[in-house]
Amino acid sequence: MPHDPEAFPQRIRRHREAGRRRRARRVMRIDARPEDVGLSTPHLDRIARWMRHWVDSGRLPGLLVAVVRDDRLAWFETHGYRDVENGRAVEPDTIYRIYSMTKPI
Repeated sequence: MPHDPEAFPQRIRRHREAGRRRRARRVMRIDARPEDVGLSTPHLDRIARWMRHWVDSGRLPGLLVAVVRDDRLAWFETHGYRDVENGRAVEPDTIYRIYSMTKPI
């Protein structure tokens, strides 16, 4: 099998992302499985793919998504970097500066 120079960084990124997800679950204390609150894990995984696409395409440096239903945290993901220049990944407690409060999420 020929050596693919792109495969190694991708494996490292997947390994780091998996570690961040494990840490996030410990920090954020996911209260419920998505199905327990009427959500679909496959549909939430589509959000994760969307997040990776936006970060990998360079449109966003990093982001965090938390899905809460019935006051229970059911899904939580982080992707990308909070500090691109220094390679510091988005963490569960990353603070974001929101510039436009006329359109709150």
